[in-house]
Amino acid sequence: MINLCPKTYLIIFSKMVNCYVFVLVLQLAKHVYKASKIAATASTGKLELLREIGVDFAIDYTKYNFEDLPEKYDLVYDAVGETFEPMNVIFIGSHEP
Repeated sequence: MINLCPKTYLIIFSKMVNCYVFVLVLQLAKHVYKASKIAATASTGKLELLREIGVDFAIDYTKYNFEDLPEKYDLVYDAVGETFEPMNVIFIGSHEP
């Protein structure tokens, strides 16, 4: 069981932004568990869709290496299954309000 709280930062890796599982994970994290910040990766053409469905920080994986971004996350949800690097974006410690 994963214990999300209002200070949780979540990043979602997915190739299928319009997939039901992606949307379900996003909506549960945001509205049920009240995660404070949710980021997700997508190609350039799907960034606006990410924002429309509630992602706080849309990352274009064709232009940016998510590991080089300054933000770190408490939880990684990898729906791609090919990503071995997410551990480099995990935040250790606690986020200040």
